[in-house]
Amino acid sequence: MIHIPYIPIAYPDEILGSWLARISFHNGKKTWSEVLLACGFTDNPKPLFDLVDYDEKLGKLLYTLGTSYERIIQELTTLPYWLTFSANNDGDILPGTAKMKMPLGLRSRKVTCIGVLGLKRVQGEATSPAFCLSCLSDDKKQHGEAYWHRAHQLPNVYFCHIHGCELHDGCPKCGKRALAPARGLVPLPREVCDCGCRFDAIELRGKPNATHMAFAKLSAEALNVTNVIWGRAEVIFQLKQWFKKQKQHKNFISLLSAEFGSVADPLNEKNELTVSTLVKVGGRKLCFRSTPDGGSSPEYCAILAALGVNLSTAINAFKEAIHRPPAKPRNKMQRKVWIEDAEPKKPNFERDRIHLERVTKLTMVFQEMIFSSERPQMIHAQKLGHTVGLSHTQTFQVLSTNDYLKESIRIANSELPQRRLKWAISILRSEGKDLSKSSVWARAGMGEKWANGQQLIKLRALWNSFNVEGGKLVWLKPDETLPIS
Repeated sequence: MIHIPYIPIAYPDEILGSWLARISFHNGKKTWSEVLLACGFTDNPKPLFDLVDYDEKLGKLLYTLGTSYERIIQELTTLPYWLTFSANNDGDILPGTAKMKMPLGLRSRKVTCIGVLGLKRVQGEATSPAFCLSCLSDDKKQHGEAYWHRAHQLPNVYFCHIHGCELHDGCPKCGKRALAPARGLVPLPREVCDCGCRFDAIELRGKPNATHMAFAKLSAEALNVTNVIWGRAEVIFQLKQWFKKQKQHKNFISLLSAEFGSVADPLNEKNELTVSTLVKVGGRKLCFRSTPDGGSSPEYCAILAALGVNLSTAINAFKEAIHRPPAKPRNKMQRKVWIEDAEPKKPNFERDRIHLERVTKLTMVFQEMIFSSERPQMIHAQKLGHTVGLSHTQTFQVLSTNDYLKESIRIANSELPQRRLKWAISILRSEGKDLSKSSVWARAGMGEKWANGQQLIKLRALWNSFNVEGGKLVWLKPDETLPIS
């Protein structure tokens, strides 16, 4: 194991990418590169700033730095914030940890990786690391260097929960940002921009109202929550209970817009409330969903702030909601009608005619793509639908009721290498050119760069199953003969 001369301790509220960037800065880029190479990173790793998914190389790197994945994901990332309001209670455990839960996405959808919740990937979250000018100055005085804070990277949070001033994601003068790179580390925050602007000389701006400050403090406090035993269902249940007790607002959009600011375009053409609302704050926009069922952690935290509920009260209520009695099923029948006496549905001939017409059009386009003289391509349902003028939903409705067409598309895509090789051999033979392996693969567009190791093995086996004799292409595996003209 490679020796690292100096491993600094993490500062209060420091985020993972900042801690790693300080290790690289204090030990030099050469030492950091050697550490990455020793841990199995042949290239710069994927962005290591906030939420990262566990793999063997990352685990080895953290072990070399004297910590573990479970510890850094709890103490140096924003995952506790997401788990506080959107934990999955189905028993899914975060890979790389012993007992930490997985968070849920929008509309209670399961996520297979936590990276989708990270920087630049959630609506309302900053596209660049944010910082507070006062925090930069305080960090410099107290620790001797500035660093990135977790609380400043939370979605929809545009004010510092300590100083109450507006957060920045770039130079206040020229606007240059410390953008997160595609790979590697985010550089540490600077006190002087390339344009010569000194951040400690910038006049602080922004005067948030009480709701914005409560929202920023709630979001920051959620970073310190541990041992989450409740889930999203308990959070939604309790939010609805609190909302019923207030009488001023008839829906959640009205509540959020009244507490956070003016709503941008709240009505659609039918003069109805839209699914989401945009709240303007200091030239920026906050995005919220209209109902808790379609939201996520940012929306739930905003509703708590708008209702005036502090985090400790909310957590106690979430725990009590775990033991609530199950909801009674609703009876959707307006009157009691025996099933055998119910009138059968009348056939809809017009709907059936339209459906059959769509099936016919999609089938014809599919056959044209299969027997086209151009190089075979992957056949996508969206492309088929676009060709015949069907929407994405209409196309999948047709495929969901027509197993033959759906299975034909699947088989055609699975046999794409075979179809391309047949096409390439046919074209080269018609042009009177030699049928070498390299020429066939080049014409088929399946060279060495096209396939990985396992695919190359399959392609070579595929090539060996071809035999050109007497002007005919013999496909040995299915024992069929394809004439070449």
